Amino acid sequence: MIALFIYSLPLVSLVRSVYNRTMDVWPRYLLSGHAKLPQDAVARSVYEILTVVVTVDPETGTILDVGCSMVTRPAQEFVHHLLLGVSLDDPQQRVFDLLQKYYLGGSRKALAAAIRDLYNSWAELRTGTAQNTPSSA
Repeated sequence: MIALFIYSLPLVSLVRSVYNRTMDVWPRYLLSGHAKLPQDAVARSVYEILTVVVTVDPETGTILDVGCSMVTRPAQEFVHHLLLGVSLDDPQQRVFDLLQKYYLGGSRKALAAAIRDLYNSWAELRTGTAQNTPSSA
């Protein structure tokens, strides 16, 4: 029962957790990618949407911290290790190849879609076409 409570914290807590870990290093962007979870996914009992939240160095595009709404700690750690240190300016294919080869969970397609959404958000930010950039918010 305690473990269920810990992993069912609201998404706001997830975002706040990632945000607080990088508060001392500025400037940083906080981006999120979202995807709908499949009906049979374990996380679906808590969330309908899979969210991956990252902080990014605006100069290099390097991911500095990662959080996600996966339910189990091993899945959260997998996503963390998959993305930590990756530059969103580099080709995406390496991340998706690693995801395809090593992530055998039922939420693989949703996770890939959420990561793709992150890359798209970063590309929009870099090209100035993002809808909610700090200058247009």
